[in-house]
Amino acid sequence: MEKIQLLLQDVSNQILLELLHSCVDDICERKRQYHYDNFKSCTNWSKDEYDILHTYFKTSIHEILKNPSPEQILKQCPGLSSDHVQCVLDCVVVRKIDIENLLLCKSFAVSGPKLQDFDWKLKWVMGSSALSSVREPLLLLDFMLHEDGVNGKNVSLELNKDELKLLLTALEKAQENVRTWQN
Repeated sequence: MEKIQLLLQDVSNQILLELLHSCVDDICERKRQYHYDNFKSCTNWSKDEYDILHTYFKTSIHEILKNPSPEQILKQCPGLSSDHVQCVLDCVVVRKIDIENLLLCKSFAVSGPKLQDFDWKLKWVMGSSALSSVREPLLLLDFMLHEDGVNGKNVSLELNKDELKLLLTALEKAQENVRTWQN
């Protein structure tokens, strides 16, 4: 920690903000706008020192996101000056949505295939000559799914009235869970 404090001792707020945004770009898996070469001329950091700072703040930002406050920043990064704490807080607040979107995308990627499209048909099943009065509706439901950019997986269901009610109930419960999770 002392090494971090020493490296940040004479660093301006603008340089620290650029470093922090570079860390967030890495977290969000975006192409970095700022590399070591951008900092070489305005700081006296070596490449290794830059990498140490970059890794340190990248790791700290993950924890700070849980509770973005000056107290949390000081807990994660003890010894920062009040100006530097404010820089970290400003960066985290500004880029919080970017990081949350990335985390959502990653969690969706873990959750499996996603619905791309669906198609449905309603058919009547007629009884044979002995049971000619039997007529039962059947829903033919086709789901087109894609996973990690791969299209083309189809899932077909044939549902009677009771099975359709079960499916709709399960989907409504899932939708409620998603709504409560989002709020």
